[in-house]
Amino acid sequence: MSSGVGAMLRAYWLSKQREGALPKRQDIDPGEIRGLLPDLALLESLEGGRYFRFRLIGTSAERCLGHIAMRRTFDGDSEGGRYRDLVAFLRRAGDTCDCLETRIPNFGNNAVYEAIEATVAPLVDQDGQPVRFLIAMEFVISASAAIEARACRMER
Repeated sequence: MSSGVGAMLRAYWLSKQREGALPKRQDIDPGEIRGLLPDLALLESLEGGRYFRFRLIGTSAERCLGHIAMRRTFDGDSEGGRYRDLVAFLRRAGDTCDCLETRIPNFGNNAVYEAIEATVAPLVDQDGQPVRFLIAMEFVISASAAIEARACRMER
């Protein structure tokens, strides 16, 4: 499934592994992935993965998500379950300690997008525990928005 930004994040994450050890946050150099930054988010795990928080969101991802609140703590039940699929995805990546890909329903506020093709790369602390996650997000436009856009182009 991985295309574009997700494939590039995965390749970068793999390049940062040393002797089988997963990368740490300090191993990630934003200058090396400058072109990916608009489509990435950095999340942190709190209370052993019970909660999560967005630390940083790239400009493109933030716009596509509809400007969700930074630094808000959430779990799978927050806001009527809005983040349920994202939380399950993060927990699975933390449990497997692997870079994973999936399509999840859009958890943001922008109804133009129905889903997000996401690649998540766990980052570990000094004890080797996954505590932060880089996520590459590619947004899938909803069918109704695509039809509306097509109709607007045809009217021109």
